[in-house]
Amino acid sequence: MSSNAGTFDFGKVSALTIFDVAEYEEKLVSQLHLAQHFCIDLSGVEELDSAGLQWLMHLIWLVKHNQKTCELKQPSALVQETSALLGVKLTGSGVVNE
Repeated sequence: MSSNAGTFDFGKVSALTIFDVAEYEEKLVSQLHLAQHFCIDLSGVEELDSAGLQWLMHLIWLVKHNQKTCELKQPSALVQETSALLGVKLTGSGVVNE
């Protein structure tokens, strides 16, 4: 996780489960008023549960609500398949780069 020039980068994420999202939420809240752009690399996600998917939707909503931007980089097949199966569109105000 890093921050520079108004961008906060969560880095490459391997798991988005109930056990992981509290850490990401803490980072999001701490950077929300400092960064203008949020970036998360989803290419390595191999574990995903409903809490993780819910947190991604929350990330998009919160960033949009605060008039910021969000980039979801290269969602893994698991992220794409799970969100499609549940009818969840993860683009929101963010940009999905595949």
